[in-house]
Amino acid sequence: MTNAELNEYIKHYIENDKTNSAIMLTAPWGTGKSYYIKNRLIPFLEGKTDAKGNLIIKDDNSTEGIKKTKCIVISLYGIYDIETISKNIYLELRSINVFPDNEVFTTGKVVAKTVLKGLLKTTLNFDVKDYEIEKEDLENIYKSVDLSNILLIFEDIERSNIDIIKFMGYINNLVEQDGVRVLLVTNEAEIIKYKYITIETKKKQIQDKHSSNKKETQRIFTPKTQKYLSIKEKSVIDTIIYSFEYETAIKDVIKEFADSRLDSFITDTNIRDIISIMDVMKSQNLRALKFACQKTMDIFDTFLSDKCYTKKFKEEIFYGSIFIALALKKGQMLKWNGDNCCSTEMFLSGYPISKFCFDYILEQKIDKNLVDQTVKKYDKLRLYNNNKNKNDKDFQVLEQFLSNSEEEVKKAIASIKARLYKHKSEIAFVNYPKIIYCLMELSGYVDDNIQDFIDKMCSYLKEERGELPSTIISRDLPKYKGMKRYDTYKEIIGQFVSVLENKESFLESFDYNPEKAEDFYNDTLDRKSEILKEHSFTKKIDNSKIVEMFIKSTQEQMNYIRYAFIEAYTDAPNDHYFSADKEDIQQIYDNINSSEIPIDAIKRMQRDMFLKNLKSIISDM
Repeated sequence: MTNAELNEYIKHYIENDKTNSAIMLTAPWGTGKSYYIKNRLIPFLEGKTDAKGNLIIKDDNSTEGIKKTKCIVISLYGIYDIETISKNIYLELRSINVFPDNEVFTTGKVVAKTVLKGLLKTTLNFDVKDYEIEKEDLENIYKSVDLSNILLIFEDIERSNIDIIKFMGYINNLVEQDGVRVLLVTNEAEIIKYKYITIETKKKQIQDKHSSNKKETQRIFTPKTQKYLSIKEKSVIDTIIYSFEYETAIKDVIKEFADSRLDSFITDTNIRDIISIMDVMKSQNLRALKFACQKTMDIFDTFLSDKCYTKKFKEEIFYGSIFIALALKKGQMLKWNGDNCCSTEMFLSGYPISKFCFDYILEQKIDKNLVDQTVKKYDKLRLYNNNKNKNDKDFQVLEQFLSNSEEEVKKAIASIKARLYKHKSEIAFVNYPKIIYCLMELSGYVDDNIQDFIDKMCSYLKEERGELPSTIISRDLPKYKGMKRYDTYKEIIGQFVSVLENKESFLESFDYNPEKAEDFYNDTLDRKSEILKEHSFTKKIDNSKIVEMFIKSTQEQMNYIRYAFIEAYTDAPNDHYFSADKEDIQQIYDNINSSEIPIDAIKRMQRDMFLKNLKSIISDM
């Protein structure tokens, strides 16, 4: 139901309902219920706007002929008793001056005796019955609680300290006995509670003709919830689940601040980005958005007032503030996870969070020196931004290759390759995995040397070693689990990650010191899957150095080296799996066999056993 449709529905309820019942509007916290009431419903019911929110302006600026309904909004947040509700209704009536003091009491008014009794109790501190007051005095009081053509709106019901059963009884009296129009605005999920019970059911066993008990867990309403629902059924005719209009609500929240810097973000692209951030955070909390707007303005005033900064930089500050605000509203305990400028790990939508903003919002720390450093870092980060190639025609053709002709796809691939070779800034690093995926899917249909792409991408990533986290490349890996050659794809992405993280293999820096024999063995165990994939163990080993290391080793160190080779060549799927290593293994065997025989008997034993192991490995090849 749109806001306009909801406005018309509530207006129809006010003017035509004969059931003497209330209506309820429910939705999770922070989804714009209060905002809708204040900025959409009330102006419409009071004749200031039409159902769609457009201002009603007559030629003579009058509102004559427009049917109007006054609204009284009562928040139950923190209220402890019914009498206080009645008092608040009375005070609201007097503040909007619905009934002037000199108005004569007439018939036909909706006199809320329920409110009257509560009012007298809270002001006189004791219960007063109708017959205890003179009729003339009652009529004067009645004039103050006339709720004709008024909609009572109760908000924050779930946050009240009043017992919900007692409150619903109060509402029942208002609508059923007094005929008042009532709108209940709540997060009903916080009112309805469940409990779990275990029940046993008999299950017949056909074979042995015996029965056994089967335990089942069922979720049922608590007794209090059952009572609440029973009273609600009597008092509330309709429950509407509110679904706010994202784009309109977000724009309205930003406009509330009447700040030109924030107003620059009221574009379709920005609004889509904000909705995307909310989707990532699984939260559409408008209070959090309002908090983010305020903090963004504060940051602009505190940090950015003395220099000119690009809209892009300001936009990234705004988006980061929204992320922080949404996380805080969800109750998350945020801890900084990044360098001294920014973090991309914390924010998965492709926008970074700046350290100076994070510190200011959470701890009110001010460090203006970080701003210029952050600007430089952000310039580099944009190479990694999800949105860099968002509207790129070449990428659109490649991503939608099933919907384009062979000629169009080939042309797009050629263009992307040319741009990739032209300069690293042409293609965002974050899009590398996507390109590789598409090329792999097209392999065999549209030929192109995928290795050329991989090599060039690796060269660019190598230049960025240590600059940014590897999640930039690996975070979308789960998306592609269904592809046929996923293992190969995963291996390529792993290669990118290793380059970006500056991960050198153990053997690249291995100095063949006998004291590191145990490390050599452990590295072999860790690389077992890699060794099997590469069909080789010795291609990364210096044959002469490993022989020298073995000869100089102690008895225990010899054992580690020997078992490293045993582990490496165990589990090969067939006899020819490691055939590429045969020449290397033979060379290692010959060099050890021709070396000086150790004097120590245990070393001789280790040497003989290693030669036997190597001979066995060779024979299996």
